[in-house]
Amino acid sequence: MEGTSIKDVPAELILEIPIGSLSEHRPPLDLSTSATPCRYRLIGCTELVSDNKLSIYEFQNFPSVPYSAISYVWRGNSVDANYPGSAFSVRGAEDGDPLGVEVLHDACQASLMKKARYLWIDRLCIMQMNSEDKHFQIQEMYRIYCSCAVCLVVPGGLRRLVRLDEETTWIHRGWTLQEALAPAVSLVMFAWKLGNAKARGGDNSGEIEEVTPNRSALATLSLIVDACTVGTISISSAESPQNISAEATIFSSQPSARSYKDLPFWRPTRRIMAPNVSALAVAKAEELSQDEREYAIWQSALMRTSSRPVDMVFSIMGLFGVTLDTRKFHKDDRIGATIALAREILQQGGRANWLGASFRAQPCPHLSTFPLFPRTRVAGKALVRGEDGRFREVSQLMENEYPNENVLGHMPQGSMDADGYLSFDAKAVQLEQVLHKSDEDPMEQSSPELSFIKATDETTWRVLSDAETMTPDVPRTFAILLGFFVGYFPGGTPAHDANNVRAMLVQEHDAEKFHVRSYFMLPKKYQARAKQWKLSSFSVGGPEHRAGTEVEEELDEELVESTSYDPALFESSPHKRREPRTLKHMSEHRARWAAPQTYLERPTAPVVDTAMK
Repeated sequence: MEGTSIKDVPAELILEIPIGSLSEHRPPLDLSTSATPCRYRLIGCTELVSDNKLSIYEFQNFPSVPYSAISYVWRGNSVDANYPGSAFSVRGAEDGDPLGVEVLHDACQASLMKKARYLWIDRLCIMQMNSEDKHFQIQEMYRIYCSCAVCLVVPGGLRRLVRLDEETTWIHRGWTLQEALAPAVSLVMFAWKLGNAKARGGDNSGEIEEVTPNRSALATLSLIVDACTVGTISISSAESPQNISAEATIFSSQPSARSYKDLPFWRPTRRIMAPNVSALAVAKAEELSQDEREYAIWQSALMRTSSRPVDMVFSIMGLFGVTLDTRKFHKDDRIGATIALAREILQQGGRANWLGASFRAQPCPHLSTFPLFPRTRVAGKALVRGEDGRFREVSQLMENEYPNENVLGHMPQGSMDADGYLSFDAKAVQLEQVLHKSDEDPMEQSSPELSFIKATDETTWRVLSDAETMTPDVPRTFAILLGFFVGYFPGGTPAHDANNVRAMLVQEHDAEKFHVRSYFMLPKKYQARAKQWKLSSFSVGGPEHRAGTEVEEELDEELVESTSYDPALFESSPHKRREPRTLKHMSEHRARWAAPQTYLERPTAPVVDTAMK
């Protein structure tokens, strides 16, 4: 492949223009007059770096030449009025950042350094004004990133490169998850002035390779992710031979211990890490099994957002070996697309690794084996509305952990019907709710017999023996065992004090049909007892019927909480309540969260579609 030239493959040069003739002050670049829908396009890197020409080639078949692909955010870090770099826009993508000439040049330079003579970037290689071409390209997206010689992650967007200590929104965008996991090689490109260097992030070490002197450099995505997981990166170079420690927040800033410590699930021994970064680290961890990594993929996807709800499914389907017909789904139909994806995964013999992706988020009322889906937005972070009406980051409801299948086995296999009911077999035990207040916290019991357990919604339950029966007219309720979970620490083995038994709290709402009501996070002392639960069959979905697709209400920015945890916000949350709930209270609570699910779609120009990001 290294010696292949563009002359050796069936390609047509459809655009060639001096890079100096492109500017923000001139009309946007328009491919519609020269490109043909449903074909593949690549940018010539040699032409841009050596000849200062933007050359775009079109292929009828999938390109066999080595190429790089860029992963970025549609709207990245801003530039001030005095920023010197030139940039240009593309017709149909004017709502995104202008494409910085220096960023494009350095991406092509990095590609050539990695023996890839061509570059793919959706902004220039997709006909932004042509819906037919977009549908085609979305279905080919996984293949494009999976087949690239190298993926260049440009976290700050296309306008400029950012430093390692600048926070970006890259890890919060839906499409970038696939772009991080599908390629065989992923490198981060960032602003850099220290030349070639050695670096260490967490227990991961590697090289920082200069691209353009005094301007840019490359490092592996795994190294930078691990550095961001712990918050610092250690660097040594020819210019600075002694190790220096610097902040690493390019993917996420670190939450403070002060903001965590008053939360009920915080422990003094717990290492503070950003859940969105650690979930990506688990998903990329080659030493873990496919099922363990898939759990992290579902977690990571829930903490991301995109301009269209349905793209949150299209952006990960390739990671599970599924290709859905994107034309069959309305842009707001995330639930329908999720059901279609889950059904395909199970039909192919996969597992329901999405179960328990968030133990603290409310279940989706229409698809309760999944958490309530976050609001989708063109920019920003994934937000979900709490009981108090305020939106919070989904990452605040996540744990830095994954299921250890070596202890309690795999997540269940099964099937899902068109209404989203998941049918499966799992170990379970029947429960009865305890409505009276007790001075003793059931989770503090010294006995491992598991007589009383408390759910994450603060309700308390008594475990029934096989000989006992439920009170008439009370819905049947079960704890379904999910697994034994371990905390993630980059480059190391999980700490034993992070291990916990996890179970779903499900309740019957129709004959043999259940819905997820809450979850249990039980200490490891209950592991042996939970293993003895009886194997039972369940059909879990609903409980609300999914009736069409609605558009989300406009997001009220005044109701959005800050990115840091504020303990005061949790005083009225179910995590802080100590009074047991009555059945009437639970009925009123369920009525609030079971309202029809809606989606947010910010208004854009009619011809503009930012589906790629």
